Amino acid sequence: MKKAAIAMDTYKAPTFRVNLENAGFSWTEHPGFIKKTLIFKVEFNPKDSSKLHKVIKASNEVSTQRN
Repeated sequence: MKKAAIAMDTYKAPTFRVNLENAGFSWTEHPGFIKKTLIFKVEFNPKDSSKLHKVIKASNEVSTQRN
């Protein structure tokens, strides 16, 4: 298994939660290094690297457009 850390502004978290869950990933949430940020730690199978990349990219694009 591999691990990825996704750092984000807190307003993006709801979109990431939905998309990660829908894609079948599990994660833990941790406070970010500065105010109003979070870090999601995702554990995943290396064969799902491309899938995770697509989820991150799409989640970031959608949440940025909504803000």
